[in-house]
Amino acid sequence: MRINMNIMDSLLEKIKPDVNSSLSGLYVDKIIRNVLFFLSMEKERINNLNVFPVPDGDTGLNMTLTIQGALDNMRNLDIEKLSVSDYLRHFSEGMVLNSRGCSGVILALYCQGLVESLLENSLSTESIGLSFQNGYKKLSKKL
Repeated sequence: MRINMNIMDSLLEKIKPDVNSSLSGLYVDKIIRNVLFFLSMEKERINNLNVFPVPDGDTGLNMTLTIQGALDNMRNLDIEKLSVSDYLRHFSEGMVLNSRGCSGVILALYCQGLVESLLENSLSTESIGLSFQNGYKKLSKKL
């Protein structure tokens, strides 16, 4: 899967936090919306890779709709006033409530485990790495 790195670099530049400010829900929202953008661009390619659990060709679509549904679920919240923790809680809950198909459920459970771990720790490189592991463990237990 090839991603145009110039596009990626320019998007990452736009979402860099101000070094004089702390991370906010708005910053996390920008990251997630960029993830949704890139996933939307590649969903057909992901659909074509689909082989598990059923080769029905909608994995990319279901993952996109799951994230989109979680963001839509949050549309009445004042994102600018949410802390990172509150944002992540609302987002992971929205992922579970709006999961579509097997791939959406898998993505939602993984994100839920990741968020649970992030909320228990500081936002350090080590804790983020552990959070990814916890996402996998949470997913493994549920499946």
